[in-house]
Amino acid sequence: MANLNEILRIAGSLPQAEKMARELVAKDEQFLLDLGLVLSARGKFDEAKKLIDQLAERYPHDDRIAFNRGWHVLRDGDLASGIALLDRGRQAGVFGSLASNKYPLRLPHRRKVEVLLPGGDLGWVKGKTILLYGEGGLGDEMVNARFAKTIADRGGRVLVSCHSSLRNLLARVPGVWRTVIQPDLKPEMYDAWLPAMSAVRVCGYTYDTLPRAPYLTPRPDLVAKAIAPDYALGP
Repeated sequence: MANLNEILRIAGSLPQAEKMARELVAKDEQFLLDLGLVLSARGKFDEAKKLIDQLAERYPHDDRIAFNRGWHVLRDGDLASGIALLDRGRQAGVFGSLASNKYPLRLPHRRKVEVLLPGGDLGWVKGKTILLYGEGGLGDEMVNARFAKTIADRGGRVLVSCHSSLRNLLARVPGVWRTVIQPDLKPEMYDAWLPAMSAVRVCGYTYDTLPRAPYLTPRPDLVAKAIAPDYALGP
């Protein structure tokens, strides 16, 4: 199995990358997934999905194949199943921050939250501090902070770990009890945890039921300053 970036670097363009990937597959089927990735990059989603589905059937325990299949399942409209497949990318080091050991924190010291479905067994959550572990880039941390309200509504007290530049912003998100920057996080701060990029699956959402209410708000003092008559944008 090659690397898509390496194929693109050598080929120089997507059409040439597809030609190169097909030539590699003709010699060795280990490059089938790479061909599927090139096809996806070229917008040939149906052909790519068919190829990756076949690979997943042939190699059901391959986490990299499952991860790449997840994007096609999401595109087909199945949010829960798609995220479950993306989660398998953690084992291959291609999804989330936990797999890369970005921060030296032994999260398994506490219970990992696997499911928080409405109507399910939520008794153990009530009054407990649940860590929503921010991961990925800054955009990922902001997008997934919305699920703090869901966890709070189901009984948890939500501690959000995040990048230092987002701490004040995410502290204003509904449902957030407290924020902490990643390097300062300690296991004694929480009772259970879940990785933020898996929260949509853990909370049982579909595309139709995703929270759509605004949840990121600016600082009121900065808003007041910006709309003041004497506010100047610059020199």
